[in-house]
Amino acid sequence: MEDETGRTRWGAVVPAGGLGARMKGGDPKQYITLGHRPILIHTLARLAACPSLEGIVVAAPADEIQRTEELIKSYGIGKIQAIVAGGDTRQGSVFLGLSELDPSFDYVVVHDGVRPLMDQAILDRVMLAAREHGAATAAIKVQDTLAEVDRHSHISTMPSRARLWQVQTPQAFWRPILVKAHNKAWADAHIGTDEAGLVVRMGHEVMVVEGSPLNLKVTTRHDLELAEAIVGLRGV
Repeated sequence: MEDETGRTRWGAVVPAGGLGARMKGGDPKQYITLGHRPILIHTLARLAACPSLEGIVVAAPADEIQRTEELIKSYGIGKIQAIVAGGDTRQGSVFLGLSELDPSFDYVVVHDGVRPLMDQAILDRVMLAAREHGAATAAIKVQDTLAEVDRHSHISTMPSRARLWQVQTPQAFWRPILVKAHNKAWADAHIGTDEAGLVVRMGHEVMVVEGSPLNLKVTTRHDLELAEAIVGLRGV
């Protein structure tokens, strides 16, 4: 769907409802300070700076809605359409955010709230591929040898890395495809790890475009240390 000028309309959903159990800290990881700003604010500022994105819905922990609103206002983040209570899973948070996104947006970007170092070039590549193919994700080629390990910690198989990619966000979709994938997942009681997986499961191809090793997801203390080093070098 396009507006009266023939312009494609884009919105974004940011799942940020996690409690950061793997970080082993007192504060949810999306609110931890990175450089001079909370991780979530870094993420939202990068999305809001994209000229093509017109509205953003944030799915935050239910008891952190007020803090999220105050941070967004304090840092002057624009284009925030709504802040909703996230679900019990990432998938649930995206579904709830998608339900609140302006219905006139015909393409949707989904980006992790704790992936604060995404750059505009990655977002542009993903959005272009989604317009051409209906679904796209950023990813990077696997560099290390991978092993599947059994319950005794013995290597059982070592798949070739030639065709293996590490999937990231942003991911982008023609909205009807994303909605259909979510609806099918709920109907089948299936919980996936991300939206690209839900779309592939439905039988639709997802185009892979080049991401970046620097586009890391802050999940552990080690991730946070790396992110702090990158932010320090960039001076942001």
